[in-house]
Amino acid sequence: MTKSEMLECLINFYTGGNKAKFATMIGVNAQNVSAWIARDTFDAELLYNKCEGVSAEWLLSHGDGEMIKDKQNVGSPFNSELILLCKQIVDNYNRKEEAIKKLSSMLERV
Repeated sequence: MTKSEMLECLINFYTGGNKAKFATMIGVNAQNVSAWIARDTFDAELLYNKCEGVSAEWLLSHGDGEMIKDKQNVGSPFNSELILLCKQIVDNYNRKEEAIKKLSSMLERV
């Protein structure tokens, strides 16, 4: 497996194929990720440190073996995004409820 193919596998697993989100996740700009793919290279140490559960052996052996060390302990690539969206929805709901209470109070005074 080429390093570009390995990188594509990581991008698909961790961010559903979104290269920009993957770049953000690992702390580089999207151009770096594109350059890695074009040059068939990557920073294995960075990927190992930033991609939860990725196998060092997989990274260093050109994709031999399992990509993820322990799939049971690694969340779905969308779990963290789903949790964040749920928190945002709850926060928005709470702000809406507070605004409604304030409006009701103001209307009662009128």
